[in-house]
Amino acid sequence: MTTFDKLQSKYRLPKRAIAEEFECRWPFTMNYGDKLITCGSYYTGTGADYYGAVYSFTTEDHTCEGEIMLEEISEETFIDRGHALEWAIKEAAQHE
Repeated sequence: MTTFDKLQSKYRLPKRAIAEEFECRWPFTMNYGDKLITCGSYYTGTGADYYGAVYSFTTEDHTCEGEIMLEEISEETFIDRGHALEWAIKEAAQHE
C-alpha cells in the first residue's frame, strides 16, 4: 500500500465524490481554480492534528454537482487549519 493510499484510508477521504457531498462532510472546503481544496483534523497526539487535501474536478462541471477525484494529501500534519489550507493552496497552484 502506498503512502497516498494509507493516508487516504487513515483520514477516511473518499477517492471520488460529488463536490456537494464532500462539502457537507468537510466544512473547510473551497474551490481553487479547477481544484477543490480542504483540510481536516485527525488526532496524532503531537498537537499537529490537521492535514490538507487537494481534489480535481473530473469534468468541466465545477459546480456542486461536479465529480471530484482525490489528487494530493499532505504527508505532514499542521498546527491549525490555516496552515493545512495554505499547504493545499500551494499544492493546487503547482498543478494548474
